[in-house]
Amino acid sequence: MSVLAQKGRVNPLIGPRSLSELNHSLDAFSIALSPGDVQWLRDGDPGQSSAA
Repeated sequence: MSVLAQKGRVNPLIGPRSLSELNHSLDAFSIALSPGDVQWLRDGDPGQSSAA
């Protein structure tokens, strides 16, 4: 039976394999998003259609 066929939620756990990878990932905490960036992430690109 495949993972997608399982009932309930499937939550993958991802993480670093080494201290170096962890330190690299922690750098993301220093990224500051502008209000425009947050709106783009929340609403998407107004020039793009969501229909396939």
